[in-house]
Amino acid sequence: MLEVIIKSNSESSSQYYDVSQIIITKGKDPFARIEAEDYDEANGTSTENCSDTDGGENVGSVKDGNWLMFSNINLSEVHSINARLASEYSGGTVEVRLDSETGELIGSMEMPNTGNWQSWETVTASLNNSIGFYDVFLVFNSSEKYVGNINWLQFSVEKISTNTSELQDANSRHSLYPNPVKDKLLITHCMDAVIEIYNSTGILMLQTKSTNDQITLDLHKINQGIYIIRIVDTKGSIQSYKVIKQ
Repeated sequence: MLEVIIKSNSESSSQYYDVSQIIITKGKDPFARIEAEDYDEANGTSTENCSDTDGGENVGSVKDGNWLMFSNINLSEVHSINARLASEYSGGTVEVRLDSETGELIGSMEMPNTGNWQSWETVTASLNNSIGFYDVFLVFNSSEKYVGNINWLQFSVEKISTNTSELQDANSRHSLYPNPVKDKLLITHCMDAVIEIYNSTGILMLQTKSTNDQITLDLHKINQGIYIIRIVDTKGSIQSYKVIKQ
């Protein structure tokens, strides 16, 4: 997506202007996975080898008040963020702020205690919708010596439900295993249901109908990332689940 900014040096009220400068800005794709070490600016962090599924590097040695900045991200259709985090401590948070480390707070994630600096967990948090391009700051906070590590982040159009009873009902109706999944995903209690898989931008990637009480989906051709699986039963009831494809 391109953002075009036209600057004029005309003070006339006429409909004609003298254009002095045209700035064309190409923003980052907010729905592609962003490796944490690909930040544009940072304060107080370092990178290290990563033993997560994809290997590579992660950002570590993160202390209270440190931050990462990812420039020029179009947040117009973004409603949530997913991040791959690890920590040996509890109580840390990752704030999502706009245009500076003290800018508008649009969301926050809890840093999970995963038991090890290289034991990883994907955390999802809701974000206030913001129209336009922004420099996105991840600001780390903790009363402990270190906050935690981050491997990657990914923005999503998915709106996170805050209704606990709805989430419990959804989680108990079907079983999806394993999750995260590498190749084959087993879904149970889905007789005659229509099953749809959407990527983080809301594009339908796969649709099928189950003719048995359970079905195994072959996902080996689907790229790594976070997907939403919708299961529509014969009564039209819809249950949605987040699945991580490794």
